[in-house]
Amino acid sequence: ANATITITNMGNPAILSRGSLYVKDRETKKSKTWRCSIRGCPARLKTSLDFKDPIYSNEHNHELKTEKDISVSEFQKQCKKRAAEDLFQRPAKLMRRERGRVGVRCVG
Repeated sequence: ANATITITNMGNPAILSRGSLYVKDRETKKSKTWRCSIRGCPARLKTSLDFKDPIYSNEHNHELKTEKDISVSEFQKQCKKRAAEDLFQRPAKLMRRERGRVGVRCVG
């Protein structure tokens, strides 16, 4: 499965895989356990400390995100990050720049 390591809005590590965002649940000397970011969802992901050899357990109890949903979420997260870093940038210009980086297309 294709997995991407990312950062949550709160700055914590997360894994984006199979249409779901997993946040770190616990860590041992040999592995990390990640839980689905949707509260109440029983889905888990276990990886080695270097994020390899993923083992998925339990099914999600909600709909999974589409690639478009994930792209929009990443776009929003990057816009928020850039806005916090550059307070003097016009919002429209900032969004155009980030849209090009993330690859999100706007309708309308």
